[in-house]
This record gives sequence, structure tokens and C-alpha cells, in this order.
Amino acid sequence: ASLSFNGSVVVNTVFKVVGTWNDIKSTDERSPWGLISLLKALQADTSSQLYQSPFFKLVDRAAMPEPLPVRQCADSVFRVFCPYSGGIMSTGEALGILFLGIAIVPVALSCLCCTFWHIDMDKSSAVDVEDVVEKLQEDPSQVDPKLQIEYASSWLEGRFMGEEWQKQRQIISSVAYS
Repeated sequence: ASLSFNGSVVVNTVFKVVGTWNDIKSTDERSPWGLISLLKALQADTSSQLYQSPFFKLVDRAAMPEPLPVRQCADSVFRVFCPYSGGIMSTGEALGILFLGIAIVPVALSCLCCTFWHIDMDKSSAVDVEDVVEKLQEDPSQVDPKLQIEYASSWLEGRFMGEEWQKQRQIISSVAYS
């Protein structure tokens, strides 16, 4: 294949090795890399007979790209990289995995979150607030010590439990405005 590049002609050639590496070592013929190095040397030689031929007289002496190793692909074309002809998986398999992932991942995450929520849920029994407040007002020793500490710290922080101040304020405000 040849391409026109800035008025020059670029010629792509493929040098194919015949035989094994031992055959190449034992022969007097040049290897493909040897032929490329010979072409480079002829190209650099200004007094070479190479430039007398009509094909090579217009060759740009400075432009000599590095050779690339190529291989013969399944379609008998020489390329640096052969195209991948197989598929990883069929379209049906890929869509099945996609839809299973869309359906299963949210369900699995929901189950996981519900499990953690259930593990973290407070297991204590429901406390009757009015009964606890009455016991605390009568005799604090009737209530569990942890609950006594919780009510005491709430009271010290200004969160008064069971004192119904808001209800009394509403009664007073309704009487005052009537």
C-alpha cells in the first residue's frame, strides 16, 4: 500500500520470515531486519545507484519511520493489531446480568439495611412515662437507677419530664383571652 504524503510516496512493505529462528541463523540470506537496515543505509547514501531508478528518485531521504512488527491476521491481512473477532458474551446474557443486577442489588441492600436496623433497634420494653414520673415524685428508689440518672440529667439540662408546664400555660392563656 502506498500513500501520498506532502508530495512524497510512502511505501509500506512487509518482510515475512520463512522458517524457524535456527533456519534464519544458518542461512546466508538477510533477515527482515537486515533488509530494513540495508534500505536505511541506501537511503542515507547520497551517491547510491538507488536514486537513479524512477521509483526511488523522489524518495525523501529524511523520512524513514521506525519499522513496526506486524502479524498476519485471520483475514490474511498484515496488521500491528488483529481485530478481536470473538464476543465476550451474547447480548441476551449481558442484558440478563444487567437486569438481575438492577433488581437484586436494591433488594439485597434493602435487606441489609433492614437487618442492621433490626440489630440496632432498642430492645427495652415500653416505659409508661406517667407511671415512672409518679414513682420518681413519690420515692425515686422505686425506679431503675439508669432511668433515675436519665430523668435527673434531663431535668438538669432543662428538659423537664412529666411536669405538664405547657398544658398549664395553655389553660392560663385560654382563660386570660376569654
